[in-house]
Amino acid sequence: MQPLHDRLFRMALRSQDLPDELGLDWSWGSLVATAEDIRASNSTWTLAEVQFEIIHRRGSVVSYEPVLPATLHVLTTGKSVNIPGTWPLLTETDAMDVLTAS
Repeated sequence: MQPLHDRLFRMALRSQDLPDELGLDWSWGSLVATAEDIRASNSTWTLAEVQFEIIHRRGSVVSYEPVLPATLHVLTTGKSVNIPGTWPLLTETDAMDVLTAS
């Protein structure tokens, strides 16, 4: 078994714990073509709506402020991936209980 730090796992934040300064995650490459495609299909959308759709599609944002570990929830064995409100806090979870990608 790989050490936990070498495997992917899911985390979630409650909306009230989101940092104020969030942005688009550019680590997956340019978003220009994605934004242009979304805008072409939804010409009445605002820039904020286009950005929201990009975040929804990518499933990723970047934070320009610290995210406190005590606010992070983690997907564990036996929990539903679709109900992050039931996930325990990362700081209260044993690493062996964390559900990881193979």
